[in-house]
Amino acid sequence: MMHRDSPGILIVEDEPHSRNAYRIILRQAGFDPIHLLDNGEEVLPFLETRQVACILLDLNLPGESGETLLPQILANYPHIPVVILTGASFVETAVRCMKQGAFDFITKPVEKERLLVGIRKALEVRDLAETTRRIHSGLGKQLKQPEAFAPIHTASPAMFSIFHYMEAVAPSSLPVLITGETGSGKELIARTLHRLSGRKGQFVALNIAGLDETLISDSLFGHQKGAFTHAALQRDGMVAQAAEGTLFLDEIGEMPLQTQIKLLRFLQEGDYLPLGADRPRRSTARILTATNRNPEEMKEGKHFRKDLFFRIAPHAIHLPPLRERKCDIPLLMDLFVKQAAKLLQRKIPEISESLVTAFQSYSFPGNIRELQGLLHDAVSRCDDDLLAPSCFSVLKGKPPIEPAEGNPSPHPLPMVPFPTLAMAENNLICLALHQEKGNQTRAAKLLGISRQTLNRKLRDNPQVRTCK
Repeated sequence: MMHRDSPGILIVEDEPHSRNAYRIILRQAGFDPIHLLDNGEEVLPFLETRQVACILLDLNLPGESGETLLPQILANYPHIPVVILTGASFVETAVRCMKQGAFDFITKPVEKERLLVGIRKALEVRDLAETTRRIHSGLGKQLKQPEAFAPIHTASPAMFSIFHYMEAVAPSSLPVLITGETGSGKELIARTLHRLSGRKGQFVALNIAGLDETLISDSLFGHQKGAFTHAALQRDGMVAQAAEGTLFLDEIGEMPLQTQIKLLRFLQEGDYLPLGADRPRRSTARILTATNRNPEEMKEGKHFRKDLFFRIAPHAIHLPPLRERKCDIPLLMDLFVKQAAKLLQRKIPEISESLVTAFQSYSFPGNIRELQGLLHDAVSRCDDDLLAPSCFSVLKGKPPIEPAEGNPSPHPLPMVPFPTLAMAENNLICLALHQEKGNQTRAAKLLGISRQTLNRKLRDNPQVRTCK
């Protein structure tokens, strides 16, 4: 759905009744703003001063016809999809326009559902094209909003590639599917996407796991007063709460089939029906979902609707497990030990090198969440000023589990560029400077290099200089 400050839809139609009918249909479906013109001569001057997401163009216009106007629009504004309106006797002309580059054509008299489907598809294609452009324009560049990623502690090149992808897809209104093992930080990624998006509404989260169909449906879509025996009050539901914001559905793979159907309708139409209501409601919430299931298995459609899968995954992010991010383990250990000591009001213990080595050889089936729990437990139990492998039962008497080097993740990152060594070095330097608030001495120590070496890199590399 569109917002008032979004590029609008331009309707170019000379017949007043039809023009107003199209405007009403689109506004009722949540599209806003809608711009109206009644002739072809005004179109190009209008596009010079206003942003437009899609054009609904009648072929039979007074003065300059839609057919002669179309190539001028496509030449000057190739990013704007054009949907042609034509009478049934001019289908051959409409097909000719499609060959020139029009996105779609709709024959008159226009059916409501056909109009909405045509506009929605045009906007989705435009959204994906714009996202692809942002991804390519961001290749090799520094993050635009590094502060948004501050809660995520990482030095992993793979994670920085994900960050660039997140910045590219954040402005999109299309859903994002976040996959990864349990405890790998999927909700943290979802919250960061919400911050990056700049959406006005709030972030609302629901974990699907363990909830039955009735409870999930009621939590999401709400109910009317008196809808069932104990419904003494109206409940708006989380879709309404997340209006103009973000709705995050964790463990989406556990959603019951009946709720999947309702969610699919909401994603397709932008409206939903609370229990007991006789009129659908609309919401502009953006949907983010997460699962620890294999997406390839979800596509098979045995326990999850295939059509819903493709609706929730136009954008997709896969988080690598902690065992594939060994460089992050020391950073996270330091963070979690300090957090645990502060919470328990204890002195911060030192971390032995042998513990770092042992943890980098451990498989971490519970990922970051497991590491955090292990360190909190150890800080609360161990009286020593030094944390060593002996403090952890998971490391006692067990050979280290070393994952095979070079074994790729089962779910490769979609559309995410693999960073060069230069990009990874630049990102690490910027991360260190950001974490140490610009103090070069501490940043150099964190990076394991001398202050002189860091100064030289800052002096010789313009990209790195900009992150100080």
